[in-house]
Amino acid sequence: MMRQLEIYGIFNRRYELKDWMGTTVRGVFGFVLRRLVCNRPNMNCMHCRNRYKCPYMLIFDTNPRLFAEMGIGYKLESITKPYVLSTLHMIDDYRFKFYLTLIGKYAKMQEHLMVQVIHRMAKLGLGRSRINGDRRCFSVKNIRGVNFLRDMVEDIYVDGDAYIPFTDVDREVDIFEDDIIAEAEKLRSKEPSIIKIEFRTPTMIIKNGTVVKEIPFSALMKNIMRKLTFIRAYYLQKKPLDLDYVKSVAALAEKVSIDSFLVKDAWINKYSIERRKWERVGPFVKGVIFYKVPKEVYESEYADELYKLLLWGQLLHVGKMATFGAGEYVFEVF
Repeated sequence: MMRQLEIYGIFNRRYELKDWMGTTVRGVFGFVLRRLVCNRPNMNCMHCRNRYKCPYMLIFDTNPRLFAEMGIGYKLESITKPYVLSTLHMIDDYRFKFYLTLIGKYAKMQEHLMVQVIHRMAKLGLGRSRINGDRRCFSVKNIRGVNFLRDMVEDIYVDGDAYIPFTDVDREVDIFEDDIIAEAEKLRSKEPSIIKIEFRTPTMIIKNGTVVKEIPFSALMKNIMRKLTFIRAYYLQKKPLDLDYVKSVAALAEKVSIDSFLVKDAWINKYSIERRKWERVGPFVKGVIFYKVPKEVYESEYADELYKLLLWGQLLHVGKMATFGAGEYVFEVF
């Protein structure tokens, strides 16, 4: 169903870094991927005859018009992508890690290409130093598949060794829907009264056209269900979420209220290629929100679904600019 790659790198020297590297990581990723697969770099992708089989189009710049048979979301400008990139997570001044999640059979089958992309990113560097203009180059030390639901890891590339290919569509470390179902059942069986969600990167959830700072649990669930609907239809070859299911889960989520919170505004600086200038995007929020779960929630047949969706959201990120690493969260229950 999906494969999460954990990439460990080490910068060639100590660089000053922006507070937010998500836009840089994604920008370099997309630039390198297109350079690797495209022989018509000056052509509009939607006019290219290879658009229906191009990894750049089918993974990075996904357009619903490439999937006319799906119907759902066909008139939208864009849909949920079959990948998620995290921002850099610094271990010390030199070492870091970031995550690339590949969703669906086609994206997983491009793993070998993704390994090439990551190595080209290392040579090109993650942007330039603002002090002397040097590219922030790095070495790839390790790439491994991780499954936090089964506490499993699998080496895919180790510095000094060759890429370790897979012989089937799936790796043992892949994350399957059964993993999510099993973990959700464990969480629900505890009947926790508090859900603590830590939004680790800037998160933007919109409700009724307005960015919300105190993110309602119901708004979070609706956002995740919307993403999941597109992912199921476009990349997992499954039916979209049933409308009755969506309404029932949304109604149940309304019963979960905010108990307390400690969040702050956050902004992202993003370079616009179209307008050729840096832009400040936001407001987003970062911080912790505690949600209170009443006992009546556990009387519903949909109680498990709330925890399934929370696990999906942890993998997919939530809100705007999720593929840039925004909307990353972890959660605990008490």
